[in-house]
Amino acid sequence: MRNYRHENHILAELYYNAIYSNEEEGVSDILKGDSPPPVMVNELRNKVLGCYYEHDALLSEESKAVLALALDSKFEPSVIIDFLSKAEKAHVASIEQSKSEWLAFAEECEPKLKSSIVNMVDRYENIGDSLFFKQKSSTVTLAASDAFERVIYLENAQIAPNYKAEDCLHNNLEISKTPNGYVVEFTQEGYEITEPSDFVSSITFSGLSIKIRCFNYFNRPSLMYFTPWDAIYHGLSSISDKFTALGAEYLNSKEEALRPLAGFRPLNIPVTEDDENAAMQFKLLAAEAGAIDIAALVEQYIENIGTREGSSCCRSIQKELNKAANEPLLRLLWSKLREASEEYPLRIESEIPAKELKATREQVTSYFHEQGFEGEYPSFKRLAPLRGLHLLWINEKPALKFNEKHVASCIDCFEAASGGKLTVSYSVSTVFLKENQLDLYGQLDGLSGFFVDKSRRMAKHTCFTLQNAHTRICQNPKLGVHVLRHVRVKVPSIFHKPRYRYGVLLIAFGGAVVV
Repeated sequence: MRNYRHENHILAELYYNAIYSNEEEGVSDILKGDSPPPVMVNELRNKVLGCYYEHDALLSEESKAVLALALDSKFEPSVIIDFLSKAEKAHVASIEQSKSEWLAFAEECEPKLKSSIVNMVDRYENIGDSLFFKQKSSTVTLAASDAFERVIYLENAQIAPNYKAEDCLHNNLEISKTPNGYVVEFTQEGYEITEPSDFVSSITFSGLSIKIRCFNYFNRPSLMYFTPWDAIYHGLSSISDKFTALGAEYLNSKEEALRPLAGFRPLNIPVTEDDENAAMQFKLLAAEAGAIDIAALVEQYIENIGTREGSSCCRSIQKELNKAANEPLLRLLWSKLREASEEYPLRIESEIPAKELKATREQVTSYFHEQGFEGEYPSFKRLAPLRGLHLLWINEKPALKFNEKHVASCIDCFEAASGGKLTVSYSVSTVFLKENQLDLYGQLDGLSGFFVDKSRRMAKHTCFTLQNAHTRICQNPKLGVHVLRHVRVKVPSIFHKPRYRYGVLLIAFGGAVVV
């Protein structure tokens, strides 16, 4: 390789570990002073000797001679520090040279390809992690997500015989011209790399082309969530990530309108700076949904952005969002995100054969219909009475349920592909309804159980393979529950003295009762 030197890389990492990471404390100046503290000298010695013994076979005689100075109990740290600093600067210079060569190559490419390469270089993305060779074509996947995929195709690609595809990292890519096109050299690291001759490999190609595809990132059954608000954050983040990687031209008008909301801190915990514009937009949405309490809290949050009270408002908003009274706000945002993403195809339909998808969906649908559920894939629900006293186990918590209850169980199925294999997961919402609340059943779905409404709503998201899901689905055809064991519970009677009654411990679907 023209620019990369593995020895400089090793020495640069030692420099970062021993000196640079502590440079704010002036470590190098202290160690190079007249009387450096023995503790700091010993720490430097240990790190230097660790590198010396670990990389003995890869270091030159000159480098080993300098590092070996640490073997002397009275060695001068300044000599080693200066040597490592020089190697670190050489390593950084090689990186910058490789970047400039990639940028020069990008100038010869068509606009979309140029933009992708420049973006990769600017963001220090390691495209080598996604490099793989298959037959006579090779691809590099850049910044793929649930919302999009950007793939570069290497035309007429030929790989070097020592290329290791499995369980290897491909780093430090360098590009240069050849009489017939281009060559990319790279380092490969992994347990398969046992010979020094295998450390550097290469791939030649005649040209590049790029394909960008956008996917539906919000509609079930492709969307998997742990709570509904997690799903909202996922959808907004998908829009933001697509904008960052591809630009505004790949957002539709509905996505462009929603994009600022990704900066609303109560929805997006990783956001470190408060975004007043995002908060104003969320306030308008809350007012549109009739969530007056949320709108008032957001207004208070805007007035106190950047203060301790603002942080307190942020936590209050997060707590308030989970209340059943604010479910209309979530459903408003949910519908907007669904509409924004529905013009794109489901990614799984390009990863799993259509015949397999159809057969799996029909199998799951048939099973739930046999168990008395209504609906079509991917959403099912059922209403059944729960008479007497029952001790239920829901979300790892016991719950006592008395007479005069009806249980609505709503199930959503989710699909994912990994290594060409289909995985079906599901979430279960359990909502307990009184006799005068049965008219609410028609409005319930898989989101309903996640909202706090005293003890009447309970839900959990659980992941299984399709096979495990079928073995874990409830066994009792009448109740649709696992009857694990009878338990004796002591409960007070309203009209009599406390006495013992019997209940049944029920569990199904990974923690949510399905009746």
